[in-house]
Amino acid sequence: MRLRLGRLLLLLLLLASLPYGCLLKNHEDKDDLLLATPPPVAGVPARIVPGCPSNCTCLAEETVDCGGLDLHVFPSNLSAGIQHLSLQNNQLRELPYNELSRLSHLRTLNLHNNHVTSEGLPDEAFESLQSLQYIYLANNKLTVAPQFLPSSLRIVDLAANRLSCIYPLTFGQKPGLRSVYMHNNLVNNTGLPFRCLQRLRCCHHPHLLQQPAHLRAPEFTSLRLPPPPTE
Repeated sequence: MRLRLGRLLLLLLLLASLPYGCLLKNHEDKDDLLLATPPPVAGVPARIVPGCPSNCTCLAEETVDCGGLDLHVFPSNLSAGIQHLSLQNNQLRELPYNELSRLSHLRTLNLHNNHVTSEGLPDEAFESLQSLQYIYLANNKLTVAPQFLPSSLRIVDLAANRLSCIYPLTFGQKPGLRSVYMHNNLVNNTGLPFRCLQRLRCCHHPHLLQQPAHLRAPEFTSLRLPPPPTE
């Protein structure tokens, strides 16, 4: 019995000392070579994905995470086929049209907590993003909402900016749009396109219900509006 156990332990030690790829019998094509490669670790850039920017995480070709990298410039080498892009927690001030317009398959764009200004966000910035469904621009420095947003949008987060004006086509003519987050802005009832907001389901939070008493429609439950002026 001891002899058998000794042989078994010796065999296990020999197997453990072999390179990972040697455990596969054959890897004549690329798929087998990928199987011989240890899986990517979350938070580590996967360089086998083409078009992954430096220091970003790309665990799949359609998903790019460049969050928290102190970026001051929008990445210029993104793959045109990506669908989900996270650039949150950076220092971006503008979105260059020539770079953003290439991402025609983009479905999610997360720009939360940057320094994007209305001057750095041209009106035509999103016109080619006809697949975009989710856009997060909270905690930036926008003073005017984007004039034109894609009709494919479902969720728009513009909270915690300096918005004082919203255009009719910011939220209008978007049949799939269901949620808009606009709390902690400077917008008042004169800057709101009421008809465009009638079908929306906005975020509901008890601390955000600070709109004037004459605004009772449910679509304004997420708006932190200033009280009307007193005479």
